[in-house]
Amino acid sequence: MMYGHRSVTLEPGEEVLYVTEPDMQGFWMMIGCGAMIGFFFFLLPGLIMLLMGFLQREKLKNAECIVTNRRIVVVGWGASRRMVQFAHHEVASINRSGGFSKSVTIRGHDGRRTKLANVRYGQELVEQAQRAIATSQSESA
Repeated sequence: MMYGHRSVTLEPGEEVLYVTEPDMQGFWMMIGCGAMIGFFFFLLPGLIMLLMGFLQREKLKNAECIVTNRRIVVVGWGASRRMVQFAHHEVASINRSGGFSKSVTIRGHDGRRTKLANVRYGQELVEQAQRAIATSQSESA
């Protein structure tokens, strides 16, 4: 079964529990503030901020994070063709860092680290993922 923008293939018996995307409104507010400050000082820094915003937008355009009952799949976050998967037993930690970026970091037992910047409802993603991991581990025990 296929799911999402990037056609993530679900395994038999696998269910999608939660899906989130980048917070583009917050992203553009941050870029806009930076561009306004840049325009205040000089034209070139403001134009550079806007150009960086448009380049970053392409990287986040079809990004999503899918939490299933077996794994966490990150699609297109940071690079258009990027896809990272963590089986629940491979996740060492998943936590949110506050501030303007609203990022979520997933760390694996094998040393892999995936940072999701500008996450919409980051705390909710962390809670849903932790709940899914706890449920998965209690079922396998």
